[in-house]
Amino acid sequence: MGRPCLLLSEGANAEMVLTAEQHLKIATVYEKAAGDWLRVPPQQRAAFARKAKLFRMRARIMARKDAAAALKEMRPPEARPETASKRQNRPHCEACAPKTKYPTLAEQLERARARARAEFAEADAPKEKPRL
Repeated sequence: MGRPCLLLSEGANAEMVLTAEQHLKIATVYEKAAGDWLRVPPQQRAAFARKAKLFRMRARIMARKDAAAALKEMRPPEARPETASKRQNRPHCEACAPKTKYPTLAEQLERARARARAEFAEADAPKEKPRL
């Protein structure tokens, strides 16, 4: 009782991670089974064809993930987007900052709020009665 079940401690429900080549080999086996017209019933052949398609798709996805990881390792750290965003390329004063052609969203929002406040203040202000 003191020793836990090996399968549960290792994660019995965990999904196996296969490489792209392994997915491709499994897809090939399923395709061969789907092509066997003599010994495999039609419903089973259709299921094997679907599984072959699924494993080919998984092989392509794994190959793309591997290629992206290899490309990321090959790039120098300063060219990677996550490290480039950490650097702060801010000018040391506002006069040196580049002038923007259009206002930012925060500036537009601040202007709209100021206009709304001004309109609200005008509406609440007591109106003078005209003198007759």
